[in-house]
Amino acid sequence: MRGPSGALLALLLAGCLGGGRPPTITRHVGGRARPGIFVSPYSYEHFVRGELAYQRGELRAAAEEFRLARAGPEDDPLLIARLADVMDRLGREDEAMALLAQGDALDAESELIALARGTLHERHGRLDEAAEAFSRAAAIAPRSEAGPLALSRVLRAQDRDEEADATLERFLDRGEGAGAARARLALAVERRDPVAAAQAVRALLEAAPARADEVREAVEVALTTDHPELALELLEALPAGEEDRERRLRAALLAGDRDRAEGILARWMPEGPAELLRVAEGYVAVGMPERAVELARVATAADGGGPARRVLSEALRASGRVGEAAWTAAPIAPGSQAWPEGPLALAAALRAAARPGLAAEVLSRARRTRDAPALRLAHADALAAAGALDSALAVLEGDGPTFGVARARLLERAGRADAAAAAWATVPADAAEVDATARARARVETLWARGEHDAAIDGLTEHVARAPEDLWARARLAAMLRAEGEDGRAREITEAALPLAVEPALRRALGG
Repeated sequence: MRGPSGALLALLLAGCLGGGRPPTITRHVGGRARPGIFVSPYSYEHFVRGELAYQRGELRAAAEEFRLARAGPEDDPLLIARLADVMDRLGREDEAMALLAQGDALDAESELIALARGTLHERHGRLDEAAEAFSRAAAIAPRSEAGPLALSRVLRAQDRDEEADATLERFLDRGEGAGAARARLALAVERRDPVAAAQAVRALLEAAPARADEVREAVEVALTTDHPELALELLEALPAGEEDRERRLRAALLAGDRDRAEGILARWMPEGPAELLRVAEGYVAVGMPERAVELARVATAADGGGPARRVLSEALRASGRVGEAAWTAAPIAPGSQAWPEGPLALAAALRAAARPGLAAEVLSRARRTRDAPALRLAHADALAAAGALDSALAVLEGDGPTFGVARARLLERAGRADAAAAAWATVPADAAEVDATARARARVETLWARGEHDAAIDGLTEHVARAPEDLWARARLAAMLRAEGEDGRAREITEAALPLAVEPALRRALGG
């Protein structure tokens, strides 16, 4: 290992033997030059060890390394901030807050301490205190994007969207470079503006090419919040490569862009059974099950385990060979990598063969081994299809937005409109684990239950305009309008929706 350079050695000797204060260096924080202590190699080594332990999830080891780093010649706000974060994650919030008080005493103008304090408050749901701390960070370092980005996030969590936008816009008025590009990207993603987002990504990658992972994080946000078109625009701004192929496929499928998805699949040369199965699943999703069957058979021949059988079964079912699909999925046993997807595939094949009662029995047996949420949902659906609605609703009893949405949808299909509306109103309107359609329906029914009928109708009208494929929402909107005496508008909605309705229950709900 090479020793320190002559210049570094001279600095170390000056600090250790000169009898004075350790040497200082000038750092630029938030656009301001600030003199600070020179960080000793001892402290830096333990800081790096702490960061590596943190990344591995070894929080106790990280805490010990950060403590050792603080035992060097001089303390540092960065070390205090990192140690405080780790202590809080270990469940020792009081110690974390005491550390941050030490950080204030060491440097009352530390952006890092203010950011750490805001993060702790946010983690514990104290959003007002978090906003105050992040605002303080933004004031300390006006050219740093960290404070404004964190502050805008907390403000949005408090439904203060206009203030959040204004926070980012104020920073953009004075920011430049990678920091401004990050803020511009955050603003564009929040506003669901694909053009502005793509421009911000290009500016960010031009200023800081290493920030590509931040763009990928924005892609994930867009995908998980049901904005695949925005995700596609963000991905188009990234350099093409295999790393993002899976994200591109997911975004294209969610956006309903079959041509783009087919193009991605056609260029994908899968290596090994796992990739063969992923490409096969993609072909099922784009409506090319025969191609999926070919690939899944190759994967099954190479590795006849549960995952291969599950994908092959789904491909066979999609191609209309439901009997073969059931036989393929049946041998998947508990403990397999494909559990519980295996019994789900078998039940789906039985449903396709018009055997919902047998599908319900398969799922009931599977739940005795492991009662996974997906099995409960499928079991309830199969029971309802077999005519056992009360049993289906009993399966879905319990907490959780996902089950509340499932109850509401089963009740709708059963024609129990009032009970369905009440079930929708129990779902939190901001529940991240359910889709955007469910959140919109929950928000509307909550307003209706409160007696805010005009607001509910306006909200559902907006939802139907954004999601015209949600025919159940159209049926509910027509019912609301009729309840308010607006029969003409209700008739227009039902007349437009009836030709698209296939399910008998939906046609009845529309009045057809």
